[in-house]
Amino acid sequence: MQKIILVTLVLLPFFLFAQKTPKKCTIDDFTGTNRKMSKTTIVASKSMETFADLPAFISTLPDDKSMTTRKPPISNNPYFLRVAEEERNIKIKEAYIFAITRQADNDFLLLLGSEQDYRKAVFFNVEVSGLPESSRDSYATLNMVRTKVKNQFGNVCGKTLLLMDNPVTVSVAGSLFFDIEGKPGKTGPKKLRTTTAWEIHPVTEIIFK
Repeated sequence: MQKIILVTLVLLPFFLFAQKTPKKCTIDDFTGTNRKMSKTTIVASKSMETFADLPAFISTLPDDKSMTTRKPPISNNPYFLRVAEEERNIKIKEAYIFAITRQADNDFLLLLGSEQDYRKAVFFNVEVSGLPESSRDSYATLNMVRTKVKNQFGNVCGKTLLLMDNPVTVSVAGSLFFDIEGKPGKTGPKKLRTTTAWEIHPVTEIIFK
């Protein structure tokens, strides 16, 4: 298991991810409502687009303004499905996990960087989704990914962040998602901020190297 440092928010000089404490960290079900179907559904009938690194992938994304002002707008309704711009499956061949937290809806949010040196890295969020109903087609895949993350980092719970001595090298794949609630560039320390509300969500494959 990767060596980690456990740091509580009491000791942390900055608030990396502002999240409520999950009520039950002993379950893996997705407990949120915002865009529940999209967050727990894998894009079907789309080939995997593979990129060497985060910058190569990020350069292909529509800008955030066009997504926040699009017509018709993206809704947070639980049953609101992906819009056309999100209908992509993405694989990043190499990136580095700098932090992980468990969100109130039971998603694991992983902060990825493009390089091992945070001072040079471009950052991007990917989310390992809480589990949908076991009858859903996506259940087996999402459960497999979630199990791998828990085996690697333990059952991350509450407001504790896991910060690595050295970022963990990974390959990740999943479906594209635009978080209309995201506030890129506004959360976390200046050196560890994403610049976009785009995410890979849910993660459908993760390989720890």
